[in-house]
Amino acid sequence: MLVHKWKRCYDEKRLDEIIYSEIKEQMDSCSLNTFSSIAYRCLKRDREERPKMIEVMKELEIALEQQEDSEETQRIQNLVTSSIQNISENQNFMQFPNGVLVGDGNTWLAILKGKVCEVISATKCISADSFVHDDTQNLRFPNVIKGGMYNGFTVKVTTQFLKPKATYTVNLVFKHSGTDRGAHIPFKFKVEGERYYSNSCIPIVRDDGWLMIELYQFTSYKREHVLGIHFLPLFDITSSRIKYLFEGIEFRPVQYAS
Repeated sequence: MLVHKWKRCYDEKRLDEIIYSEIKEQMDSCSLNTFSSIAYRCLKRDREERPKMIEVMKELEIALEQQEDSEETQRIQNLVTSSIQNISENQNFMQFPNGVLVGDGNTWLAILKGKVCEVISATKCISADSFVHDDTQNLRFPNVIKGGMYNGFTVKVTTQFLKPKATYTVNLVFKHSGTDRGAHIPFKFKVEGERYYSNSCIPIVRDDGWLMIELYQFTSYKREHVLGIHFLPLFDITSSRIKYLFEGIEFRPVQYAS
């Protein structure tokens, strides 16, 4: 009897009427639709119309991921609302798809389909004697840092909002005074804990005009990670004359890296 009632409500798009209110408030609508759709197919009278177990498992995994993404988005909303810099209490974090400035003004957050993109300001995580603050860029952060690369620099960055089990690229976001902004930049760097230095590749030119070079890729196992990166000085004459502006270090979900 319950099965027949459930099938009828599904056909009439009235499942909301038979779900406990406490459960309904916690469920993501996309997750509910995915779960209900595969459950409905499993109840077909003709066994040939029922899905195979491998498809059932796949759809249930998708439903679980949708639910987890929804809960993660809500977690971020709850965490940042009290420290948002540029939205009021009656506005939702998700109304700002390009992201918001949070905390002490040194972290920028955006949600990309349930996964967090976190950017840490260069003024907080990059240090070098030759760098100074610059407030003329009118960017996500009140200040960037600028200077030459003749002394190299060090990155020490701590994340707060990464999603566990998500893969992230670690990107350096910067500009330079060279004539060809898409040219190869001969950065040489080493991630803390690794033995050898790596060479950067040709940077990606972003829509906002800034450049982005991928430094590292990893799968997050928790929300907070501490990462150290050391950049060697640039010794050739051409590179030493170029001035750089650094906006920050970006942790971007890998499927949105390009």
